[in-house]
Amino acid sequence: MPTCSGMGPTGDQGRVTVSIPYWGCPRTIRKAVYSVLAQTYEDLQLVVVNDGDNPSSVWGILDDITDPRLIRFDLPKNRGRYYADAVVLGACDTTWFTIHDADDWSESPWLCDLVVRAVEDDAVAAFSPQVLHHGTRTKIEQVNPLLSTRVRIPQLTQLAHHAGLYRTTALRAAGGYHPAYRIGYDTMIVNLVRMIGPCAVSPQIRYHRMYRFGSLTTSRQTGFGSSARAAVKRQLQDLYQDAINTPPEMIADMVRATIPPPLGEQLERDTKRLREMINQ
Repeated sequence: MPTCSGMGPTGDQGRVTVSIPYWGCPRTIRKAVYSVLAQTYEDLQLVVVNDGDNPSSVWGILDDITDPRLIRFDLPKNRGRYYADAVVLGACDTTWFTIHDADDWSESPWLCDLVVRAVEDDAVAAFSPQVLHHGTRTKIEQVNPLLSTRVRIPQLTQLAHHAGLYRTTALRAAGGYHPAYRIGYDTMIVNLVRMIGPCAVSPQIRYHRMYRFGSLTTSRQTGFGSSARAAVKRQLQDLYQDAINTPPEMIADMVRATIPPPLGEQLERDTKRLREMINQ
């Protein structure tokens, strides 16, 4: 059974890249970063992407953290979390990839549990139930049982929150994070990765999500029930229908063909900057 100790820092399961896009949540970013750096699975690199916010608003908060695994990267313009995640995914060369929200926190065995489950099940990704915090109320969000089956799902379906663990090659084969979207694409990415290969479920609850007032999921403009989210859902349903009629080896090309060329070119430039920073 793979473990997270006894073979170097974390065994020989491979390094994990963790992407944390940041914009406008100075009260929570430090806790999020500390929780990642405190993982028992120590073989990781954490990329915090300042998504167009005032650099001092985030780097001043994290200034005293000297852990060499923390990489700080600035985007000059706010483009949304999926753009930021796409930059990090394109720049990394690690075995595994995951995301972590800047207003969430994770318990120290989070990554270890997911890596062990993915390796044991020979899966392309692993997900787990999560705790949702909404003010003083908490709720456990379970993983949809369809996630770990190979049953064909005819409609885009919420299967799990995208803060799971992915084999980097599988995530890229699914087209990665679409830089043109700002909301809703996390549902799509889980569905697309499931088309690439089998997904595993870890029963341990280690990840905590905060429903923060004014976030994209709670605001009237972009939150659940908003007209903007409904419009994105319709667009993604169409894209999903194209995906289920596309051979798995061609899904990445199909998704990338929907990226506007100017945005794709900017993405390549930002990815190159981050890659050079990582490889210094």
